[in-house]
Amino acid sequence: MRLHRTAVLAGALGLAFAGSAFSPDTWARQKDSQQQDKHHEKGKSDKGKSDSHKSDKGQSRKQHDDNGKAQADRARHEAQRRDEQVRRESERRNDQARRNAERRNDDARRDAERRADAREDARRNEARRKEDARRAADRRDAAIRADARRDAERRADARRDAERRDAYVQRQNVYREA
Repeated sequence: MRLHRTAVLAGALGLAFAGSAFSPDTWARQKDSQQQDKHHEKGKSDKGKSDSHKSDKGQSRKQHDDNGKAQADRARHEAQRRDEQVRRESERRNDQARRNAERRNDDARRDAERRADAREDARRNEARRKEDARRAADRRDAAIRADARRDAERRADARRDAERRDAYVQRQNVYREA
């Protein structure tokens, strides 16, 4: 009977290890239950044994409980470590996303500044071109006016010369007639 019960418990433990619902807590409960069953079986035959043997059993159970607690602590620490790793990875991704967004914003701002500078340069160039065209037109107009003035002066000079010649010719004619 004892061998059969041990085999059943070992099979149950094997299933507990193989099952997807395995956790350190279920393992500790399973082992505790197994220890209690063993103690119950041995307790029947412990009637005539000394208390020192029973205290050894208590010591063994305490050792087993300590082992279960240590395993649960390890599992808890491992879960905390995984949580911390996930948190750090999440922070790293968030920092990377923030840096990428800042870089995109900086690039967009620089592009906008470059476009604004280019528009300002184009506006200045257009103003300079218009001013240059206005000055060239003014120079052309001034040259045309100067040419017209010189032509007018030449015509006036030619008319005065013609009048002087006519006057001279008339005086010469008057002298000849006289």
